[in-house]
Amino acid sequence: MTHHRNARLNEQFKREIARVISVKVRDPRVGRVLITEARVTADSSLVRVFFRSLEEAPGPDDGVLLEEGRHL
Repeated sequence: MTHHRNARLNEQFKREIARVISVKVRDPRVGRVLITEARVTADSSLVRVFFRSLEEAPGPDDGVLLEEGRHL
């Protein structure tokens, strides 16, 4: 049962993080990114998010800039 709950949480976080980035992040230095995976820890205290850039020439700062916006 816990596995199914974590799978649902992973998908929900993935969708919600993608939505927040598209709506709230207005920094022009952040290119278009695709959230590829979200992994919630067993105790649901942390989420590890994986992404990739959709830009032809991805900026080296995309990860750093997204890390700055983690409080959203």
